[in-house]
Amino acid sequence: HRSVFPSVHRQERLSHAVLRNAALLASVHALVYMRKVMNSSNKKSTDLVHYLMAISMKCLGKRITSFLQRHSLEMTGSNTAPSMIGSSPRNRSPYRLIMFTILTSMSAGIALAFSSCSMSSHSSQVRAQERYHYNFVHGQTALIQHGVAWAPTKAPAPVHRAMEAGNLLQGKPYRWGGGHASFEDTGYDCSGTVSNILHKAGLTSRTMTSSEFKNYGSPGHGRWITIYARDGHVFMTIAGLRIDTGGTKEDTGPVWKPFSRKTSSFIVRHPPGL
Repeated sequence: HRSVFPSVHRQERLSHAVLRNAALLASVHALVYMRKVMNSSNKKSTDLVHYLMAISMKCLGKRITSFLQRHSLEMTGSNTAPSMIGSSPRNRSPYRLIMFTILTSMSAGIALAFSSCSMSSHSSQVRAQERYHYNFVHGQTALIQHGVAWAPTKAPAPVHRAMEAGNLLQGKPYRWGGGHASFEDTGYDCSGTVSNILHKAGLTSRTMTSSEFKNYGSPGHGRWITIYARDGHVFMTIAGLRIDTGGTKEDTGPVWKPFSRKTSSFIVRHPPGL
């Protein structure tokens, strides 16, 4: 039919060219949007989008140039257009470009999904206030006397168990890695201390590092128990009373420390419901 109806054939080629360019342009727009909403801290996802954008823009430029050359020659009635384009009807099929568009969109979608997860995780974190302060309020916060802490009577059972566990750790020396091979140990580091207390309170079944505690439980301060975590250190408060191996010039073993300390670099988490 191409020889009998040349005008129909030109319209068919024009339709295919428009479809190809529209599909590619849609990919470019999608990638530009992905870049706008992409979390810039997620370098792998951002690099993938940049790479796909570069390929799409290069291909789009070639398509537009080819499109203008071909149809400019056809409008003037030149029969040299096919040779200048250097492609056959098979090469001008839109299906390969449509498949490229689908794959590009899928790749960009995967990148956006990873970025969204990263942004969601990041945005769910809550920073601690500038400093920690202990203020005793009868019936609301823990009472400490002679190095022994007491939870308020109305506190839930896990809080009482956590307080008892903290009392049992008093006097234990600081030991790096202590409390990780086993909950019961001769010495404890910061994360070993918190892991031990949470385990005895029935709030965890395994030991965790300080970095892992940044994703423990729920974000924000708890009513009774709050975990203060950052890369390299973690401590906790039980009914407002801090138990910590740091916060002083020298590392100590697990000790109740009611005095103030800077906390602005920490993420705060808490056991659900507590």
